[in-house]
Amino acid sequence: IAEYLEVSEWRSSHYTVNEEGNFESVESVLLGEGKAECIDQMTKSLKIAREQVTAYSDSDLDLPFLHSAGTPVAANPNPKLLKVSKKNSWEII
Repeated sequence: IAEYLEVSEWRSSHYTVNEEGNFESVESVLLGEGKAECIDQMTKSLKIAREQVTAYSDSDLDLPFLHSAGTPVAANPNPKLLKVSKKNSWEII
C-alpha cells in the first residue's frame, strides 16, 4: 500500500503470517504513545514541522498521537474520540 501511495516513511503494528500468507498472530501493536513517538522521530528525520503532519484515527486510544500532529483527523471515531474531536474542532470524517 505504501508503495502504491508513494509513501516513503511509515510505521505500523506488526503481524505474522504463515507460509500461505494467512494471518497467524499479532507480533506488536502500535498505539497512541508509540505513534506520537513515531511522529517525533519522523519529523526530525525528515526535517519537517509537526504542523505538516496529518494523523488519522478512529480511537481515543490514539489521543497522544492525534495531539502530536499538526492536523488531527477523527475517522469514524468511537464515542470518546468523537467528543474530544468536537471539543477541539478537529475534522471528523
